[in-house]
Amino acid sequence: MSSKSTPRASRQRSTDGSPTKNAASGNGQGEAALPAPPDWILDCGRTRDALPVAVHTGGCTMTGKRSNGVDSDTARRALASGVKACTFCRPDTELGILD
Repeated sequence: MSSKSTPRASRQRSTDGSPTKNAASGNGQGEAALPAPPDWILDCGRTRDALPVAVHTGGCTMTGKRSNGVDSDTARRALASGVKACTFCRPDTELGILD
């Protein structure tokens, strides 16, 4: 029997013991390339030209597919004009608009 050993693929570690990046992990653009979520979101109806139906905070998971990021002034104007606030994320409370 021969005592030849085959090289095994091992994970490289940096000097502090954490794994190092390699070519298999990508070019480092992953999450950094994504834009930041908007602060406020207007959720529109089912048609292309539909009026907004709800206002959400930027991190709300209850937004629909037809939503647009807006600034705080636009979100305040929408709430003041009768667009409903999401009951899940409560953008009206965060914007300081009380009913």
